[in-house]
Amino acid sequence: MDTKPTAIVLAVDDETYNLKIISYHLKNENYEVVTAGDGQEAWDLLVGSPEQFDTILLDRSMPRMSGMEVLRKIKSHDILKSIPVIFQTAMKHQDDILEGLQAGAYYYLTKPYKRDALRSIIDISSKRKVMITYCFIDSACKSPFTGNLFPDLRMIYS
Repeated sequence: MDTKPTAIVLAVDDETYNLKIISYHLKNENYEVVTAGDGQEAWDLLVGSPEQFDTILLDRSMPRMSGMEVLRKIKSHDILKSIPVIFQTAMKHQDDILEGLQAGAYYYLTKPYKRDALRSIIDISSKRKVMITYCFIDSACKSPFTGNLFPDLRMIYS
């Protein structure tokens, strides 16, 4: 019996080995992982199906289009800007981390990272996307988890 995935994650990295590791770490947690080998391929997937993905796991250093450029495009797109973007990168310098977060990354995960950290961050970020989407649809802006009202997130993301 097939079960619906918990979330659909777009994993973007120019290293095939890294994409295999990410897919392996997430497959047992009931995540569907779609992979892209560079920023341009990721952007094409995103604009082709802007509502498909719940979380984006994005490398910073890639050919054709960098992770920072992909993030800037995502944050300027009406639909895509609500998808949490997690940088997963070897760029560990404090200035790099600050630049990524200021550009709109939800989280900045430095390589190498632990499997449990990756899973936890993906889990939290995918729930955040669901909560924001629910708020846009439901004029009362209730949490899909508790049913309680929470601040109107439409003001933040418009």
